[in-house]
Amino acid sequence: MGVNSYLRFSFVVVWLFVLNFGCTSTKSQLIRLNEDNWAKMLTGEWMIEFYAPWCPACQQLQPQWEEFSTWSKDLGVSVAQVDITSSPGLNGRFMVTALPTIFHVINGEFRQYKGSRDREAFMSFIEEKRWENVETVPAWKHPSSVQMSVVSYFFKLSHNLRVIHNKLMEEYGLPSWGSYLIFAVVTIILGAILGLVSFADLNNYYEIDVFDHFCCCCYSAYVGRGDVLV
Repeated sequence: MGVNSYLRFSFVVVWLFVLNFGCTSTKSQLIRLNEDNWAKMLTGEWMIEFYAPWCPACQQLQPQWEEFSTWSKDLGVSVAQVDITSSPGLNGRFMVTALPTIFHVINGEFRQYKGSRDREAFMSFIEEKRWENVETVPAWKHPSSVQMSVVSYFFKLSHNLRVIHNKLMEEYGLPSWGSYLIFAVVTIILGAILGLVSFADLNNYYEIDVFDHFCCCCYSAYVGRGDVLV
């Protein structure tokens, strides 16, 4: 009887170990992308979700997206997420206007996914190559284009200004109008400095150009006289 109890106990332990191994093997395979490593998505096949922690729709999608990521190796696709609150530059680079937004990427070609938001739909989108029926993002909106790089810069600048604004109000007790006044003064000063630098460069250019033109005219007039130096 004691032997049977021991065998049952051993069987239960082994079974729990197998279950635990199975659970750990199906853990989330999500890849976190940000402004430092986003270029990884330019090679291979990806499904990328842009989200924000405060977004209710993103929170609702999270379990499905996590489960979908556990099949990433079987499907041969990398499943990733981008938190736009910590990567505002990517928010601008991809022109994300609604949350969550999902992109399919394969070998640098971007397509926006607009299908159902569940694991089965994501898997069939990859397995059946339904992305082939979706129009690619135009060249001028491509995330690595010069235009979108500029947009990305301004999004980051806007985010940094917002952080400074909040810090001035929360930590230093500055009223909202006081913060705006500081930004206005700084903007005017920077604009004046840039204007003076540009004017100085332009003035220097015209001085050199007029002097060169004057010298050329004098030389042409002298040669035109036909004088000969002996």
